[in-house]
Order: sequence, then C-alpha cells, then structure tokens
Amino acid sequence: DGIYYEKLSTGSDGTSGKPITIAAESGDTPVIDRTVAATTWEPTTGGVAQVLVDGGLENWDNATTPSDWEATNDGTSSANRDGAEKHGGTYSARLDIDGSNNRGQIAQFFDAQLVSGVAYDVSVWYKTEDAKPCKFYIRVKVNSNLQYLQANDSWSTSVYYRELMNTSWTEYTTTTDAVPSGALSESSMCLKTHDAANASIYWDDVSIQYTTSYDNLYDKTFATWTGIVLEDGALLTYVLWDTDIATTYPSMSAGTYTVDESNKITYVWCTDDADPDTHTMRVSYRDDAYDGIAIDDSYIT
Repeated sequence: DGIYYEKLSTGSDGTSGKPITIAAESGDTPVIDRTVAATTWEPTTGGVAQVLVDGGLENWDNATTPSDWEATNDGTSSANRDGAEKHGGTYSARLDIDGSNNRGQIAQFFDAQLVSGVAYDVSVWYKTEDAKPCKFYIRVKVNSNLQYLQANDSWSTSVYYRELMNTSWTEYTTTTDAVPSGALSESSMCLKTHDAANASIYWDDVSIQYTTSYDNLYDKTFATWTGIVLEDGALLTYVLWDTDIATTYPSMSAGTYTVDESNKITYVWCTDDADPDTHTMRVSYRDDAYDGIAIDDSYIT
C-alpha cells in the first residue's frame, strides 16, 4: 500500500545542457492523484563524476588501515601507508608481500554503483620492484552474475586481472566498454599483487569516472511529489520509444534503475553526441490504489 512506481519510455534526453521538464502534451503541468507534481530534471555538468572515494589513498585510520578501502591480507603480507614513496599527495598504499607470496590487497566496493550503458575512464598509478608484477580488477554484478573487465575492455563472467609491472611510477589508463544492461547490485575495484614474494608494490591516484563524452547525466528527486511515496529500492524503468534513435544509437538499450533512500534516481542518455536531437520521452505513472495510469499522454521533450 502506498508504494508507487514511475515508468519512462524514451528516445532522447533532450538538448544537452538544458533541464528536461515533464509536462502534459498540451503544455499543462501534470497532476498526480489531483496534486500538481514537481517535474524538473536537472543535468549535471562535465560528465566526469568520480566513482571512487579517496582514489588518492590519502585517508588512513592508522598506518595499516585505509579509511575508504578494505585491506585483506594473508600470512604476514600487509597493506601500509607510505609517505616516502608516492606519486602524488601525502601518501600511497604499499603492499608488502611475505616470502610465501601470500595475498596482499586493498579493494573498494562503490557506494555509487556503476551505471548500465555508460563507459568509464580508468586510471591507476603503480610502481613495482624488479620483475615483481601487480594486478587489479574491476567487476560488476549484473542480474546476480559477476562480470569482470576484460583485456579488450569488454565485460565477461570470466575472472580477469590486468597485470602491470614497472620499477618507476607509471600510469595505466583505459576506457571500458559500456557497462552491461541489467540490475546492478555490486561494483568493486581490487588492487593486489601477483608473484611478488619478498617485494613491495605501490598504488596511488586511482580513478574511475564517467567518460567525458557521456555528459548527459540527469538526477531527479521525487520527494517533492506531494502524496507520492517511493519505497527504497523501487525500480524506475525506461524503454526505447523512437525507433530511429534506437537504430542510430544502439547503445541506448532498455534498463532499470533503483530509487535510493532519498527517492532519487539517475537517468542516463548514452551517446557521444554532445548536443543530441530532441525526441520524446513518454511518462506514465501507475497508482497501486487505482491500479491504473494516473498520467496519460505526458512527455519529456
């Protein structure tokens, strides 16, 4: 009772850099359950939202416990704060590996999930000792299946680690393919070692962010909709509306997003076009109590 869902059908997000407004086809403000709705979507700027918290590895609870990353070590291997050997800032993360080559790693599970249909720029700075490699992975859980970023930047259920080695501070960069469509329940990045017995591995200035070409990211808060209650975890779904757009931009596939505890959802239009053509988004609202559509023929343009 009292739980409502929004279903969006779309062919475009409208002109880049301008707010998207939900309105009835006649131009009137839509009414939900006899109450005027607050209906403006605001675009973010720049499209470079950072996914990681403290990618610079500056925050530590103590000398061996990073504040925003989880350290997992076996044997006598350890994660350590290092203020002497660093790429930038005050500290780096140093993984000291014991003589038995036991695991040393730090990982972060993102509070902000990666978004289906969006590509990401990845950058890590690293330094290894002699011929002792390090490795990292990025993975997402889509429809309950873990998928790993592969060597060719695609996503697959095959476990894959990128292996790196250089005795000087070196930046590794790549751009992922678009994250697969589906219900995302987990995203994580793990920095670790491989075949590095009795060696130290350094990590610093790690970044995962939306690619600059995907600058059309929209947030909408539903809390201002009088009389509307969205349960934490409620789903917001969009599907294709304009077949021409579907043909031109096949990366825009149907997807589902989850409303968070603040009643906020994120809508993403996946195109490299900085100023896409304006098309229509059909908006429908289903009221559990009336079991029907409370808004009809409403569009985002």
